[in-house]
Amino acid sequence: MATHRHGDRLSALPAEALARILSHLPSDEAARASTLSRPWRRVSYSVPVVDLVDGKILSRSRRGGRFVLPVCFDQQVTSAVLSKDPGTPIRVFRLQALDAPADMLDQWILIAATSGAEEIDVELRYRGSSRRTICPFGRSTRASADFGDDVRGLYTKTPRQLFRCNTLRRLCLTNWTLDLPAGGVLIAPSLQTLRLKRIMAPAAVIQRLVDSCTNLADLTLNECPSVTEITVASAHLRSFAIVCCHNAKLIVLRTQHLRSLHYKGCRPHDLQFFDIPNYGEVAAVTIDVCDDLTGEGSHEVAPVMELISRCKKLSYLHLALRPSMTCYSSEFTAVAAGLPSLRQLVLKGFMATEHAIWSVTHLIADTQQLEVLTLFPLDPKRPKTKIDYTDDDSDSDSDTDTESCFIQNGDDHNCVNGDGHDYGNGKTHNYRNGNGGHDYGNGNGNGHNHYNSNGHNHYNRNGQNHYSGNGHDYDDDDDYFDDDGDYDDEDYDDGHNYDDGDNNSNGDSYDASDDCEMYGNMWKMGIPCSSHSLRSINIAKYRGTGLDRILANFLLSKGRALEEFSVTLSAQLYPHKEEIAMKFRSWLCNPNATITCK
Repeated sequence: MATHRHGDRLSALPAEALARILSHLPSDEAARASTLSRPWRRVSYSVPVVDLVDGKILSRSRRGGRFVLPVCFDQQVTSAVLSKDPGTPIRVFRLQALDAPADMLDQWILIAATSGAEEIDVELRYRGSSRRTICPFGRSTRASADFGDDVRGLYTKTPRQLFRCNTLRRLCLTNWTLDLPAGGVLIAPSLQTLRLKRIMAPAAVIQRLVDSCTNLADLTLNECPSVTEITVASAHLRSFAIVCCHNAKLIVLRTQHLRSLHYKGCRPHDLQFFDIPNYGEVAAVTIDVCDDLTGEGSHEVAPVMELISRCKKLSYLHLALRPSMTCYSSEFTAVAAGLPSLRQLVLKGFMATEHAIWSVTHLIADTQQLEVLTLFPLDPKRPKTKIDYTDDDSDSDSDTDTESCFIQNGDDHNCVNGDGHDYGNGKTHNYRNGNGGHDYGNGNGNGHNHYNSNGHNHYNRNGQNHYSGNGHDYDDDDDYFDDDGDYDDEDYDDGHNYDDGDNNSNGDSYDASDDCEMYGNMWKMGIPCSSHSLRSINIAKYRGTGLDRILANFLLSKGRALEEFSVTLSAQLYPHKEEIAMKFRSWLCNPNATITCK
């Protein structure tokens, strides 16, 4: 038997390599690694990353399978900032803090900024303040398009020295009052990514910050109610997202090279809402309409369809219309026929009617080169309730906040600049800058994949694939269970016996025999992409109702080119995932395809 002369090969690595490994961990876990052995004792001091979450935020949840012990967060951050070796700069500074003292925040950010920080990402939370989504279409009776009185004037002002840091490439601020220095903003030459969420500031102040970022490649405005008009003059802009800024009336993007466009809000009343000089370069579009389109005419979605149709090179499309996943499917079918490059399609909405199932199959049939299909079934809209969002651990009322995201091509979030250093921690953005050289993977799960090979060419090459449910299950009538609560699917064995008394998600009795002619025609339908290009299908929140099974059977039985079929099961179905996966395999047209139930 061969003997190992070096039992601990990991500790034998150079200190630089160990620091690179620890840079992928949160700072508290990296510090604990110093107890592993003598070579690790001072490695954490040379890690150029400070990444901490306040224990008060995590106190009611588990992290890494263990309960988080309460610690003094102010001392924890101060120790992490001041304990770095003299020659170790703080390249990445990330915090999630609850009720952090303003003077301490100023000191921490000043040290990081003067140390040559390339990424600063600080999310603040305030005890007792509302965390509801700033959206008038939310579930709360207090839903509004503006901040509530309970938070006005509460947010901490941004340290002015932050905007004099000329090394920043990525800046993310959440729950701040924007306070710019009177003498000007000096971060513009280096800043490429700017993300502002729940920012209190007059529209002119936000516009001034954006105007100063002349090399901006990626801009996200999320729940910023003061934004009414915004103009982005940067010619390098590749990705733009505006989410629940419901007072916005005009968006002007002065770039010829926009690659990714994300809009969530009320339906635009005309195409003049966006002023984009070149739609022809747009490859990824996400449209999420917050308001209910029930009873509205097709003219109400005409601006959305016109916007999509102008993007002739579109390869990724995420479309969420309420209430139904397939509202105005005939209009979208006509648009899809003119998008020959469309490869990834995400549909989100209520999908518990025969018409919705039928419409989905028609959309797939008219998307000739589709490679990835993702479906997000949502629950029927519930009445507005008096929801308390002041709990520190509560989530917002947005049905999208709990989405998990993944990149279909597997490029999982690294900030790569070119000098071979990787300071990532496994989160989900990929920023390639090519002109400085560090890999600062962050882990906030925003689900974008950006490539920036020269510091300016920041565009979405692989598209985006967002895949998850909305995190809630309101339907207790899962049809995979018999009267004793055991798994039972014998009433649906071959995809052609639909009169099984299943219940759809709104509680009405469903007898598919009434629609046997429609389903018979559906099975006869030709799906060109399923035979040569459709390789991945993802379905979130699978409940196993009759309609769910009909759609799953149809997609699997038609998928000759299918390589992967993945579903997220409801809570009741999860214990039976192996049996459900076996049923899916029995429907497969391609026996080599992978079935994943989670």
